[in-house]
Amino acid sequence: MKRSIAICPDYGRQWQRACRSVKWRRGDDPDTAGGNLWQARTMFDVATVVADAVRDVERRDGEHLSRSATPFNASFIIGGQIQGEPVRLFRTFAEGNFIEAGRDTPYFQTGEAKYGKPIIDRVIRPATNLSDAMKCVLVSFDSTMRSNLSVGMPIDLVCYERDALRITIRHRFAPGDAYFTTLSKEWSEGVRAVFRSLPAVPLPAEPAP
Repeated sequence: MKRSIAICPDYGRQWQRACRSVKWRRGDDPDTAGGNLWQARTMFDVATVVADAVRDVERRDGEHLSRSATPFNASFIIGGQIQGEPVRLFRTFAEGNFIEAGRDTPYFQTGEAKYGKPIIDRVIRPATNLSDAMKCVLVSFDSTMRSNLSVGMPIDLVCYERDALRITIRHRFAPGDAYFTTLSKEWSEGVRAVFRSLPAVPLPAEPAP
């Protein structure tokens, strides 16, 4: 069956290599118990393959992980579509469990989320079109980078359109990217302009003599 799958990781570099190695071995090995990424019949099965790979790494390296100064925290956002199934989105956690997006949770974030989350919460709805969603994600990244110097460019953007069964947009925003620079500048100016237009805080009434 045709399929288009995007997997976004969030973890330290030492776990990145280990999880990616196990995950892609599962993806390529036709004898993998429970199937692999290419044999999976549903996106739920894909999420299971990735979650099982995380558990394999934890089982294999658990003793060493417990002595590490950097805790094991391998999580993934997994999205896409397998032919005959709707588009689905999952997030896995270091423990190997996962959750699926729904109408009440139309998006997932991973990594440094607290600074960029408010704009997404205010803008993104199930009916939000792809153009606005992409713009909102970039504004969210810009807000995060302004508040946390450990987050920076480049930003890799992948966009999938329902039933396309292929990635329709893929773009890397490198430092100095003209569009991102303009977006950041206009967003900052727009926020300041709206702030200035807000009504002043009413002063308390003078107490009666």
